[in-house]
Amino acid sequence: MDTLDINGAWLRYRDTPWNDRALGRRCREILELSILSTDLLAAFEQRNLDDGIGLCVTRIPAENREPIAALQRHGYRYVEASYRISLDSFAHFFPHNRFGRTLPLRLATAGDLPALAAISDQDFHHGRFLEDIALPEGVARLRHRLWIGDLLREATVWVLDSRDRVAGFHAFKRNGSEAEMILTGVGRGYERLAGWFWGSLMHKTAAEGMTSATTLISAANLAILNLYSQLGFRFDSHLIGLHRHWPAVNPNPDK
Repeated sequence: MDTLDINGAWLRYRDTPWNDRALGRRCREILELSILSTDLLAAFEQRNLDDGIGLCVTRIPAENREPIAALQRHGYRYVEASYRISLDSFAHFFPHNRFGRTLPLRLATAGDLPALAAISDQDFHHGRFLEDIALPEGVARLRHRLWIGDLLREATVWVLDSRDRVAGFHAFKRNGSEAEMILTGVGRGYERLAGWFWGSLMHKTAAEGMTSATTLISAANLAILNLYSQLGFRFDSHLIGLHRHWPAVNPNPDK
C-alpha cells in the first residue's frame, strides 16, 4: 500500500495486478482517503498518468458525500452500490440447522477448476466490474473466471455437488474466528438449492469453529439481498463504487 500526502490531505492506494490480466491495463484501487483537496486529486491524477494506469477504482461510504462529489468532479463515475454485511451468531444453523436441509459440502480440488470457472463466468451478474458499463462484458466475465482460479489457490473453497456435477461453490478466508465470505454462487439450473446451500454453509462454518461472518454484496442483486436478510445478516454499511478510466496507453514507457 502506498500513500500520497499533499499538505496534510492524503489517500492510500494499491496496485491490483490480479485485475490487470483480464482488463488488459494497469489497475489501481484507492483504499482510504482524508478530506480531498484539489491539489491532492491533481497530484494523484498525474501519478496515475505517469504510471500508465488505465483504471482506478474505489468504494466510499455513502454518507461521505464530499469525497464522492470531489472524485466525480475529477472524472470518477458511479458504477455500483454495495452493502457490507455481517452475522454474529450461528445459533440458527448450529448444532441444528433450522434453515432447512443440510447439504453435504466438500473441499474443492484443482480438478474442479473448469466447473468453478464456468459458474463464475456464466452465472454471476453483479459486482463492481460486471456493473461497469464502460467495460466490455466479456472482459468483466474473464476477470471473474480468473478470480476463482486465484481463490482456489489462496483461499478455502467448498463445493456443492448434485448428481456428480458441481452445483455451487463458496470461497472464503478465515480471519481468526471470522469467516470472510468472498465469492459464493450456484450454477444455472440449481437455483432451487440456493437457500439450503447458504444455510448449509452457515452450518459448516460454525461446525469448523468460526463464530461470525462478513461479506460484501451488490445492492442491485435483490435475490441475494433477500436471502441474506432471511439468514439474519445485519447490514453494516452502504458503499458507493466509483471508477476512473484512462486510455490503456502508458505515456511513460520507463514506468
